[in-house]
Formats: sequence, C-alpha cells, structure tokens
Amino acid sequence: LHISLKYVVLLVSAVMCISQIGNYFVEVVTGGVGKNGSTVADTSVLSPLIPLLMMVTPFWMVYSKSLTAVYDNHITLFALCFGAVSAKATVR
Repeated sequence: LHISLKYVVLLVSAVMCISQIGNYFVEVVTGGVGKNGSTVADTSVLSPLIPLLMMVTPFWMVYSKSLTAVYDNHITLFALCFGAVSAKATVR
C-alpha cells in the first residue's frame, strides 16, 4: 500500500469525528440522564455544540479563504493554535 501518512491521519480523524458526532446526536435526541432530560450537572445537552462551532468555524474559514498553501504546509501550527483558543474559550 502506497498511502501517504497524512491521508491515514485524515481518515482516522474523520472516522473518530463521525463517531463523536453520532454520540452527540444520540444524546441530543434522547436527552440527558437528569430530571426532564437535562444532564447531571443540570445543563443543556446542546452545550457542547457552541464551543465546537467556535473552534471549527474559524478553522474552516482560514482553510477556505487562504490563497496560499499556508494551511496545508503548517497544519500542526493551526491545529495547536485553534485548539488552544478553543480550550481557553470552553474553560469558564
């Protein structure tokens, strides 16, 4: 097999992402284990969606609007940068 490592990483990441989205979907549809379908922490089951969108949206915008291949050349730097920003945004 002559598959580049970046395609293997991309495939594994996509499979894990789809799996996690499936878990979120089941949780949103069925509700939490708390009273009236809330979570044990008495928060909404939709709360993980906002920080996730706050991280993915700028990441996708940089990728789609980049005229150079800076995203492709420095993927680790972008992932670390947006990961750090999203971690800071989700810690309250």
